[in-house]
Amino acid sequence: MTEEVVETNANLLKAAKYATYGMLVLVLGQSMTGVGNFTTELDLAASHKYSAYLGLGLSILTVAAIMISKTDDSKLKGFGFEAATMWVIMFGLGEMSASGMHHLSMLHAPIGVLMFMRLWMMVKAFPSE
Repeated sequence: MTEEVVETNANLLKAAKYATYGMLVLVLGQSMTGVGNFTTELDLAASHKYSAYLGLGLSILTVAAIMISKTDDSKLKGFGFEAATMWVIMFGLGEMSASGMHHLSMLHAPIGVLMFMRLWMMVKAFPSE
């Protein structure tokens, strides 16, 4: 029997790493627009919502890029699925707090901090170029 050697697509992993950097920037922007919506007269809710859409889509594309790259790094795959799951949870909490359950924003904010830290750990898990 011959064993096939599966080669990892480094370009897809590089794209996923840059997408993770993008998610880090989006989480920072989310924190600024979320706090700014409550502390200023500016209506930043639309910006907060649309950047959440962008982050959710970017997290799904990141998981797809990691899986299609055929990497053997299970830690990186786990980080990818964790990022997508956290975006889904945050999006759901944001939608519920916007529909009248304002007390959920007290969960929404600390999970955002945790999300930022885990995304930073994910960046460090990518292979160096």
